[in-house]
Amino acid sequence: MACLPRYFRSFLCALAVTSALSTAAQAAVLYAQAPLDAGEAIEAEYSIAGFFGFQNADAFSLAGPSTVTGFRWWGTEVSDVSLFVVRLFDDVATAPDTFDTLGGSIIARPTSLTDSAATPIFEFDLTLSTPLQLDGSAYLSVFLDTDQEFWFWLESAEGDSVSAFRGVDGDVWAMLPPDLAFAVTGEAVTQGVPEPGALALLGIAALAGLAGRRKHAV
Repeated sequence: MACLPRYFRSFLCALAVTSALSTAAQAAVLYAQAPLDAGEAIEAEYSIAGFFGFQNADAFSLAGPSTVTGFRWWGTEVSDVSLFVVRLFDDVATAPDTFDTLGGSIIARPTSLTDSAATPIFEFDLTLSTPLQLDGSAYLSVFLDTDQEFWFWLESAEGDSVSAFRGVDGDVWAMLPPDLAFAVTGEAVTQGVPEPGALALLGIAALAGLAGRRKHAV
């Protein structure tokens, strides 16, 4: 780049900064149902003592094509986050047993929240090992795969006032209150149209280039 004219080097630097800022701005929470402090907590673990299970799921809808890089949910503490089973269903009504099991690393963080029984609530963050390209609606299901431990998923005051519930694989899902607390994270897929801020920076870079060129010519 050292052999390029100074004004052109300035233009390229501005373009690189613009691209970096635009990419950083796109990384966001794509969908969220915020946790309700002192809300109800819904039991969600598989086959306690080998007799029954509690599977829960809740719907989300993305505004457009997105690269989903992670999911977040809130609930009571667990002894081992690797016990979580995280699934994604297209539709629990039309395809109740067609799902993708989501893999990746899960981090648990304490919060200042509690449930209605004053039990401390934790935030669980799943970073997907392979990002997903999603558009439209789907259902997130989270439960604990163990017969030794109980786990409860905190409710949310946001959503469509229902979530899905069933006992074990093969059961029919029932739609019942409440909404569950979770979020979808990633980046919206843009259509290649620069944002207004990017256009402004490009304009400034172009003007600087012209000024540098004029000065160079003089």
